Amino acid sequence: MSIFDTLGQMAGGVGGQAGGQSGEPGQGGQAGMMGAVMQMVQNHPGGVGGLVQAFQQGGLGGAMQSWMSPGENQQVSPGDVQQAAPDAVAQVAQNAGVSHEEAAGGMAQMLPQIMSQFGAQGGQGGGGGLGGLMGLFGGGQEKG
Repeated sequence: MSIFDTLGQMAGGVGGQAGGQSGEPGQGGQAGMMGAVMQMVQNHPGGVGGLVQAFQQGGLGGAMQSWMSPGENQQVSPGDVQQAAPDAVAQVAQNAGVSHEEAAGGMAQMLPQIMSQFGAQGGQGGGGGLGGLMGLFGGGQEKG
């Protein structure tokens, strides 16, 4: 299963469902939020490696490590995400058409799952960008 299949399942079927769960306004609900989070990862300076570094510098290095390693994912609060990566939260909010609080909540929920998939494929390198994600998840590359 590719990361895009997994993310589609997480978003409740990106192609179909436009409505979100209660408390998630228009602009595609969870699917729109997932797209905005993926766009943020794609466009983050330094790609995934840069995002990892930003979370480490923001005090969430332990959480990020847990997401990218086998085992249980450490949970983070929306406030933790907002404090660690305010620029990323602002970008997701703008792209999803939601408040910063809603964006931080979506990121707190989705990033552990996204990064777990990335880490499971051996993608902790600094390649970055959506092209790198596509190559790692869709191209069958494995870390030896």
